Amino acid sequence: MKIAIIGAGVSGLATAYNLKKLIPSAEIHIYEKGIEVGGNANTINVNLPTPSGNKIRWVDMGVNDFNKATYDNLVAFWKELKIMDQDGNSDYCRPLLNNASFAFSGSNYRYSVENNGEVAVPTGGVASKINLQKGKDDFIKEIAAWYKLIPDEEHAPRTSVGEWAEAPGRFPGEFVHSNLYPRINGMYFTQEQNPQNIAPPSVMPLWMVAHYYILQEGYTDSIQNGDDLWTRQYFKEGSSRWLKFLARKLKEEMGVDIILGANKLHVNRYKGRMTVYNGEITQDSYDKVIFATHADDTYDMIDFKNDDDAMIPALKKFTYDTSTAYVHQDKSYIPLDGEGNCNKTYNIHIYDYNPSLAHKWPYTITYIVNYHQNDQPLDKDPLFFITLNPYKNNGAAPKNLLKRTEDGKDAIATFKHCKLDVAAMDAQVAIDKMQLGKDAPVRDFYYVGSFSVGAGLHEECIIKAQELAKKIASNSYVSNEIYDFSGERHFAPQYIMNIVNRK
Repeated sequence: MKIAIIGAGVSGLATAYNLKKLIPSAEIHIYEKGIEVGGNANTINVNLPTPSGNKIRWVDMGVNDFNKATYDNLVAFWKELKIMDQDGNSDYCRPLLNNASFAFSGSNYRYSVENNGEVAVPTGGVASKINLQKGKDDFIKEIAAWYKLIPDEEHAPRTSVGEWAEAPGRFPGEFVHSNLYPRINGMYFTQEQNPQNIAPPSVMPLWMVAHYYILQEGYTDSIQNGDDLWTRQYFKEGSSRWLKFLARKLKEEMGVDIILGANKLHVNRYKGRMTVYNGEITQDSYDKVIFATHADDTYDMIDFKNDDDAMIPALKKFTYDTSTAYVHQDKSYIPLDGEGNCNKTYNIHIYDYNPSLAHKWPYTITYIVNYHQNDQPLDKDPLFFITLNPYKNNGAAPKNLLKRTEDGKDAIATFKHCKLDVAAMDAQVAIDKMQLGKDAPVRDFYYVGSFSVGAGLHEECIIKAQELAKKIASNSYVSNEIYDFSGERHFAPQYIMNIVNRK
């Protein structure tokens, strides 16, 4: 079997690895438009000024952490690759500090959420009026209980976030509107765009939001009991490091061909084969093509759009926006304590849902890189920051102290994000049914890009890669790792149920 995989991010590389395990004889070519593997796992080196001269420091511009307590498949994958030992120790990750402040109107912070989920409210000014009775962990505990015990799979798709979270007596309105909704906006890249001024999070399916919070924020009994296990991990030396390791293993030990700089691809069907054109002249034919790219890029590559296949129209249900990350040393993006120090890992700039306000981005975030995703002693380096979608300067780069990369370019990266609105989530469920359901036909093309699974987290991409490889190896395989609202089993994927049922 000859297989082309387009895209060398976590989805494409993990799919190649699993296919070679199950079908050792498969000839696999991976096409990547960039000059390095990784996709949104984008690690760069920047110059930092120190008293003794410039120092080179690494920075993750996109993906920068994962949850060791709930990313069971990533942990198992790393152990299989032998970059994590059987006790869970790895040179590829370290515990990160995980506390946040929430700010508005410049640098006046409203409240902060500590590692244990407790909410700390400053005194004086507007902030003293805030009364948050529910912390993030209380929310996760309640939403996990809903996810686990929902009595009616048929009703599950119709329960909205607003219907559940704004039910009388469940959560304070301040928590819902100034914590929950802005965070959902940030994680799902939604925007407030309808004339009734109902925030998109309020109409999103609760099951999908529950999925994200349980998986990424870390629902485990030990955490719910107040134990701080430091389960959130950053990628030591960058998120692209382990993917470069995996790419080397695929090439040197498994015989997978990785073609970099393939930025003029298009795919067609010809005489019963899938043909990949790399530029105007180079072409090759395959039994199967797997798209591990963004939905809009995938749609642009496909030359057989008029084929009668529901999979291709599903791609048009996904829409995209962009986010830009800047590396800088402007402290004004982080609220300071009484002594002028930055004392939280990251700050989220939020706003109240007010019809008179217009915002380009409903969510911006600034990380202290030293705290959140670096591994040098804090007293050895000056503080530096990443701001995603700056709320100052109309979204432009910080006015001062913008850093430069090792090769002298501005330390800026722009990413495309799939907006996970209701249409996109419906398309994900439909694509899973067509690809991995029990009645799914044998196909010659598949989607495994991050858009096709949940919020596109590392864990989800690895699971999708594993399941798709099993389906290609044996079409009789039926996946329990997809959403199924038929009533034959719990509607949720097995990996989510493993988390909420964990003791």
